[in-house]
Order: sequence, then structure tokens, then C-alpha cells
Amino acid sequence: MVNSTQVDASLEPFDINGNLANVIEFLPSIWTSELATYIKRPATLQSKSGFLLAPFSNVLWVCIIGILLILVLMLRLTHYVNLNHREEIPNNFNLHTCLLCVVSIFCQQGHEATPLYVSSQLVFITSLIVGLIIFASYSAVIISFLSVTKSDLPFTTFQGLLDDGTYQFQIIGKSTMSILFQKSTDPVLSRVYLELIRPQLENLPINTTHGAQRLCNSHNVAFMTHRVHLEGVLPSVMCDIIRVPKMTLPNQASIIVSQRNQYYKFLKRK
Repeated sequence: MVNSTQVDASLEPFDINGNLANVIEFLPSIWTSELATYIKRPATLQSKSGFLLAPFSNVLWVCIIGILLILVLMLRLTHYVNLNHREEIPNNFNLHTCLLCVVSIFCQQGHEATPLYVSSQLVFITSLIVGLIIFASYSAVIISFLSVTKSDLPFTTFQGLLDDGTYQFQIIGKSTMSILFQKSTDPVLSRVYLELIRPQLENLPINTTHGAQRLCNSHNVAFMTHRVHLEGVLPSVMCDIIRVPKMTLPNQASIIVSQRNQYYKFLKRK
């Protein structure tokens, strides 16, 4: 309609693109925005079995088990040494009992047997302090872990998207966004167009709302659109959508007018 002079100018800003210069004219940029990439939030660790072990790393769990075994051996050793140098017969602290004592201390539980020797009592106190520190640390980390949703993103860059190979990449169909990738001098963006965008040019979303619906209906779709546009449709989206960092492109928009518009020079004045 603008090109045929049925209207003098557009009311909605269009993405500035040099490939349209032979058809229409762009007024000076009035809007600088960002093209961002979104995916449906992946499954979190809370939904996986074994999430109780997740707050601590594997190395830390190995260290905790190692400390526990050392304390067990120290308790047994101190009891054995004192038993050979004392006449009184104390409680029988065999290896099994020592293990139960230290494990119960780590779990903040009591134990019916109490060592009579100072050296063994020091091991008890040390076990209590170490167990208290581990228990407090684990409690704090797991509360934070369960309170804050953490997702493991399958990729964070365009190169990561290509390397992943399981996600489709979609943009709004028949928009200037495809030209940004097609004419890009960045080899990664060119590969994204050739491998992910061009094969599905006839099956791209018609607008941001349509693209957001596709995100909700599939777990392996990445969708790029204007950030402000997606924020506008988020209240009507029925799933949790997150933005992928480092997968953004700068974008400028402006009002378009026909090359034959008699008011073009006047409108172009700032």
C-alpha cells in the first residue's frame, strides 16, 4: 500500500533493511530494539531422580565420605589404644559401633554409647562440629536449590545451536529477519540460515504469537523475535519461556514511505 501510494506512510515501524531500498524509503531510525532467541524452559534438576544429591558436587560427596571414614577409624583407634593401657572395661566400641556413632552424629542424631576416654571424646566433639557444618551447609544449599529454579540450557550461542543439532530455529516468516542471516558476513549466522532457516521458509510462524505457541507445543524449537513483541504476548502464553543469552542481534526500526511520496523530504527532516 505504501509503494502504490495508497497511503503516505506506515503507522507501525518496520525493520530497517537496505534490500528494500529499491521499493520504499525509510525515515530516520525511531526505535532501536533487540532480536532475542527464546526456548521453552527445559526440565530442571528438581524433576530428576537424585536431586537430593545435587546441592553438593560429586567431589564434595567423596570428601565427606572420606572424612566420615577417617573419623570412624580415629574413634576406633583411640578406643583400642586406651583399652590396652587402662584396667577398666569401657563400652565396647568395635568398628561397627564406631561407624554408627559417626553416622548418627552427621545426621544430628544421638547414640546410647558414650566414650569414657578424653581422646575418644575429642573425636566425638570433632565429629559433632564437622557434622554440624556439613548439615548447615547442605540445608542452606538445598533450600536455595529448591527455591530458585535452575535450568540447564542446551545451548547459549548460535554455534552451540548448530552443534546441538536437535533444535529447530524459527523466525517470523516473510520478515526481514531472514535477510539478516542470509546477508550476514558472520559465517556462523550464514550457517544458521542455510541449515536451519532456509529448509523451512514455508513453515515459519506468521507472527510472534504464533511463534510463542510453537514454543509451547514443542520442546526442541528456538524462536527469534523482537524482545518487546514477545514481552507483549507473554501474559497469554501457556508455558514457561526463557530467553537464551548471547543469542541476540541488534535491530533498528523506522516508519516507511513510498519513494514517490511528495512529503518524503519533509518527513525525513528530524
